[in-house]
Amino acid sequence: MPPPARAGQPPGGPGQPPAGADQPTAPPITEPIHLPIPLSIQLSIPLSIPQPSPVPAAGDRPADRQRPGSDPAPQSLPPSAPQRTGWSLRDVLAAFGVILLVTTGVQTVLQLSDVRSVSSVSVTLVFGVLPIWIGLVGTCWWAVRAHGTGSFARDLGLRFRWIDLAVGLGLGVGLRVAAVVITLLVQGVTASRPSGNVPFSGQAGGNPMLIALLVLFVGLLGPLIEEVFFRGLGLRSALATLQRADARRGRRPRDRRMAAVWITSSLFAFLHFPEVTDVVSLVTLAPTLLLGGVAFGLVSMHYRRIGPAIVGHVVFNATALLPLAFA
Repeated sequence: MPPPARAGQPPGGPGQPPAGADQPTAPPITEPIHLPIPLSIQLSIPLSIPQPSPVPAAGDRPADRQRPGSDPAPQSLPPSAPQRTGWSLRDVLAAFGVILLVTTGVQTVLQLSDVRSVSSVSVTLVFGVLPIWIGLVGTCWWAVRAHGTGSFARDLGLRFRWIDLAVGLGLGVGLRVAAVVITLLVQGVTASRPSGNVPFSGQAGGNPMLIALLVLFVGLLGPLIEEVFFRGLGLRSALATLQRADARRGRRPRDRRMAAVWITSSLFAFLHFPEVTDVVSLVTLAPTLLLGGVAFGLVSMHYRRIGPAIVGHVVFNATALLPLAFA
């Protein structure tokens, strides 16, 4: 019960305005109020505070909208993921140099050995390509763990869709037609018949085991591994390196995709040069491989995956093996 008011004191208690007087307006409350009350109990009155609108994620912005038939743009790593160093073309060039030396050495040994028996040819073919493939796949495996998420599908675009079969078929057949035209032009100018770059094609006629090995190595595994290295790792690394170089030099950001395609296509062509032994074959092979590398790179950039390039590469190589079946 409150104490009675003293004489002369207005009702309401000391320090309070008399009844009927204007009450002061309290300032608006924008934060939670904590009122101290006895027994160390706090009363917290939460007030709703407007939250900022969320920032659109990658892929929701108009610039990130995907083209029809292409895969969505790769999402950024979550904040809790460890920071990775950037993709670098130096990794690709270092591995490419070592692999090129190994390829040259293997081709030299094959030419000097002059193996003729089917068993010797098969063993030489297997042990000739294994060091090269181990180097290519090993470099990709190390790169995705050092610079990416560790997934070949997310980092290097190793994904397939049903439409890739149609795109790759048309791409491979078109490149084979272009290769035949280039071969006929070079043959007409030089009056010499260029030799192919299919290993042991001369000994494969009538040897089912060797033909099966060539189909497996040249027609299937070779295109798969080469596309993962050149169009998967190579394109990404070249593009990232060129963009970082522009940023360091203070240049305005430019579209570097075509430059990255030409760099990886040149490396792709150089890797196959040790497979030929004469100038006429080299003149024939160089533009064919360069054209194929550019086509595979452009289709990989367009669809944001290397599935169509792998199928096109398989079809291109398989058409080169067709004469062996009728030999």
